[in-house]
This record gives sequence, structure tokens and C-alpha cells, in this order.
Amino acid sequence: MAGPVIFFNTSVGLEFLLGYSSSIEDIKDRYKNSIQGFQIGIGFQIHLEK
Repeated sequence: MAGPVIFFNTSVGLEFLLGYSSSIEDIKDRYKNSIQGFQIGIGFQIHLEK
């Protein structure tokens, strides 16, 4: 996942994330399962200072 961060000051920021996920499960002689999709996220970054 990747995306931009908007910093409110030198210690606190708000991040917006976008990513892509793909997974294939292959069980021999049984079945094959494929899952694909986009992911979004929002989070805070807090950097501790001395």
C-alpha cells in the first residue's frame, strides 16, 4: 500500500493509502481459487521527538 501524507505539523500527519492485493490458492487435484481486489486506508502518523 502506498499514498500521500498530509502533515499538520512536524510530528502529526494524516495518510491516505491505496493498494492492490492478489492471491492464488492452488490445491493439487482439488481446486484453484483466485482472489483479487483493491484496498484503501486512512491513518495517522505520529512521530515522537526528543
